[in-house]
Amino acid sequence: MNLFHHAKKYATSTFVRCFASHSPALSNWVRSSVHELKKSRFQAYLTRLDSPDEVPGLIDNLLQEKSIKKATHPTMYAWRTATFEKGKISHLQQGSHDCREGGSGDRILTLLEQIQAINLLVVVTRWYGGTPLGPARFRCISDVSYESLEKAGIWKPHDTRGQIRDAANIILKE
Repeated sequence: MNLFHHAKKYATSTFVRCFASHSPALSNWVRSSVHELKKSRFQAYLTRLDSPDEVPGLIDNLLQEKSIKKATHPTMYAWRTATFEKGKISHLQQGSHDCREGGSGDRILTLLEQIQAINLLVVVTRWYGGTPLGPARFRCISDVSYESLEKAGIWKPHDTRGQIRDAANIILKE
């Protein structure tokens, strides 16, 4: 079984719980719980990203999961990659995709920028419940994104700004 290990080489129980019951398509992803609002459901998925070139393959991997493939908005996402040298971010690249949910990718990207997270991809999936949510959908997108970051050990609710959160410190180990 694949587990994420911190740079200190110890597995957290969170990662064990996150990966123990998932299909092979989700084995390298940390996922949030499902949040529901007026029958619409939202879930976030997070994985390490070493290069922007990996994004299409990772999205294709995620879409192998049948329930995600059937979602109304399966891949609203944002990503950031950079190197971290001498206390500063350099060679920053970032991007986002809305998946027909206008502004959702930018919302996730802004969240990643605010907490200074790098070297990761966050994908949010929405299963539409039949009732338009208006701006409340953005709160759901943010909530599941934050939860996936917290489960991965990248962010905590009371973290201070200014601290670089490098997902490269989370090493995928066989």
